[in-house]
Amino acid sequence: METADLLAAAFVDDPLHVWALPGDRDRRLRRLCWLMGALVEALADTCLIDRDEAGVAVWRPPEVSRPLPPGVALRHRLAWAPVRLGIPAVLRLRAAGVDVERRAASDTAGRPHWTLELVATDPGARGRGHGSRLVERGARRAAATGCAVYAVTHNPANLPWFLRRGFRVASVRSLRRGPRVWGLVCEPDL
Repeated sequence: METADLLAAAFVDDPLHVWALPGDRDRRLRRLCWLMGALVEALADTCLIDRDEAGVAVWRPPEVSRPLPPGVALRHRLAWAPVRLGIPAVLRLRAAGVDVERRAASDTAGRPHWTLELVATDPGARGRGHGSRLVERGARRAAATGCAVYAVTHNPANLPWFLRRGFRVASVRSLRRGPRVWGLVCEPDL
């Protein structure tokens, strides 16, 4: 399965994407395939994309700022997001991204940290350790630099999975007229 297809299949029912891309699930899946492809393309210049046969994790190192600078979006097909997704969807996704970045600073006490932007497993291969191995590899990489890992989830069903992997809930909030957001931090083993 292609990376964009895997991410779209994994996130099609995620509360953030249901809120940002409301309506028919099949249409949301098509829009997410495009969005995830555009995001992976844009993030490939600055982020580490770790992939195995059935999973993917996208990691942003501490020195890379977010959100994407406008020039990056314009150099990639993300510039077409308002046309492909609609302006309301882009505004919702942008608001969620800004919220994540703002909360990351307070949730990590302003310390440098790696951000787990996305982690997903092919829905047919869940429960076989693909996501766990990808997160553990990234967490070891972050710990080697003395940094914590920051992640968010909008799906309460994901919380036990993150907690079993050493994350703690640093914050809980709701996006304005949107889903709840759990900020998660995994401290390096010192």
